Amino acid sequence: GYSLGGLATRVYLDRGGKGVGKVLLLGTPNQGTRFSELAKRIIQRDINWAMSMAGVSVADLPDMEWLAAGGNPQLADLNSRWEQQRSRAEDLKILGSAQMLTPAKGLLPVRRGDGLVEARTVGMPGAEVEILKGKPTLQHGALPSDSEVYLERAEFFGWAPEQDPAAQP
Repeated sequence: GYSLGGLATRVYLDRGGKGVGKVLLLGTPNQGTRFSELAKRIIQRDINWAMSMAGVSVADLPDMEWLAAGGNPQLADLNSRWEQQRSRAEDLKILGSAQMLTPAKGLLPVRRGDGLVEARTVGMPGAEVEILKGKPTLQHGALPSDSEVYLERAEFFGWAPEQDPAAQP
């Protein structure tokens, strides 16, 4: 489950999802993201140039509500049943990035993350969390296609390259 898709995966598990083997959450803002709060303000104020730069539109407003950090009743409700969701998967791992400055709440306006999701907000209690720090290109939009992320996924899911029968000696 990538980004908001990770939360959708958790909603599926929360509602009794069955037959789930391994779950990998990639760049999922499990604790919310400050970016969504900023994007929500931009959308509500109809600041067209900023909406264009951030790649958001009015249609994204419901998603921004789901992704908001702190004081988000939907996310707090989902997180309150984390252990139940986790128990429905055979294995679960969370991947995030700490390569870019990312909008943050608190004393510091930015912290390390993937540009949209702070590294400190991807984790959940008791889950294996790996924060990738290898390359400066590990930004949110590039996570699904990044070679380092692919290798992490391949190892977690036990993927092995297929052997070409014609290449056999």
